[in-house]
Amino acid sequence: MSVGRNDPCPCGSGRKYKQCCLAKDETLASERRVLRRAADSLLPKLVDATRALPDQVAPAFTRFWENKYPLTQLSTLDEIEDRGSERFLTWFVFDYVLDDGTTLLQRVIADPTLIEATTEEQQVALSWQHVRLRAWGVDETRRGEGVTVSDLLTSTSVPIADTVAASRLMVGEVVIAHLLPVGDQQIFAGAAAHLTDDTREKIIEFAALHLEAMRIDNPDASYDDLIATRSEVLNHFVMALPVEAPDPTIYEKIMMQTRIALALAGVPIGGGRSKDDDQPDA
Repeated sequence: MSVGRNDPCPCGSGRKYKQCCLAKDETLASERRVLRRAADSLLPKLVDATRALPDQVAPAFTRFWENKYPLTQLSTLDEIEDRGSERFLTWFVFDYVLDDGTTLLQRVIADPTLIEATTEEQQVALSWQHVRLRAWGVDETRRGEGVTVSDLLTSTSVPIADTVAASRLMVGEVVIAHLLPVGDQQIFAGAAAHLTDDTREKIIEFAALHLEAMRIDNPDASYDDLIATRSEVLNHFVMALPVEAPDPTIYEKIMMQTRIALALAGVPIGGGRSKDDDQPDA
C-alpha cells in the first residue's frame, strides 16, 4: 500500500508518516535499489566467467543434460530446451563443484578480481554462496507485488519480490530455479523451468528415488544433501517431460526409467520415500 506523507504512520505511533518512518523507509528503499542493481550486474559477470573454464564446462554439460546433447549445441539450447543454455550456465555457476572443490561462485568470492566485482557485488555474492537449484511450488501470487513459493522437498516457504513472476505464475505451478537473496528480499535467478501444477507430487516422488539411492552410502542424507550434491536431477526430471502433446503415462514412464537406470548403476531401490520421510531409519 502507498502511504502519503501526511497519512498516519503504518507503525501505529500516531504521528504523521513524514515525521516518523518515512526517512527510514526511503533509506531502506535506496539500499534495496543499490543491491538489486548489483545483483543484476553480478549474474552476467559470473556467467561470462565460465568462458575461462572450458575443460570443466564440458563434463558439467554432460552431467546436466545426461549426454542428451553435445557441448557444440550449447549456443542453440535456448531454442531447443526453453532457455536451456542459460539454465545450464546458471547451474554451473552455483552448483557444479570445480576441480579445486569449490563452485565458480565460491571461487569468485575468494578472489573478486576474477570478475572485477564491485564492493556491492561482493556483498551480494557472499549471500549467494549456498544457493542451489531447487523445485519451488507457487503457493500465492500478489499481482504487482510478487509471489510466495515453497521448496517442494523441504516445505520452506519464501516470499519473492518479483512483479514479473507475479504476472506469469499461477498458484499450484512449479518453478525449477535458483532463488537469490538480495538484501532482505528474494528474486529468481536468470532462466527457470516452468512446469504445470500436475508435476508437484511427481517431482517429489522422483527426488525421493534419488534420495533413497543416496542413502545407500549415506544413511543420514537429507533432501538438502541431495540438492547440495546432485541438484541436476531436477533438470533430468524436466528433460523427461513431453514437449508437445501431453502424455498421461509420462510420470509412470519417468519413474520406471529412473528405477532401471539406478538399478543398472548397482543401486537397489525399494518402494521409494515420501518427502516427509526425510530422517534416517532408527
